[in-house]
Amino acid sequence: MSYIRYKNAKKNKWTTLEWFFNAKGVAFFREPVGATIKVRYGIGWLGKDRQKQKLDGNYKNYR
Repeated sequence: MSYIRYKNAKKNKWTTLEWFFNAKGVAFFREPVGATIKVRYGIGWLGKDRQKQKLDGNYKNYR
């Protein structure tokens, strides 16, 4: 099953937009321009931040 969800984020604030448990997904980000996005793998202090990028108005995707 595939579906699309739109979520709003505020610039200069860290927030979790989506999380997966024992599942796969793809996320696309475009705005707000200048915001930094990252994908975090793992839970708590065992987790790692990966795929950090700064948004420039073009779509960025993560798997």
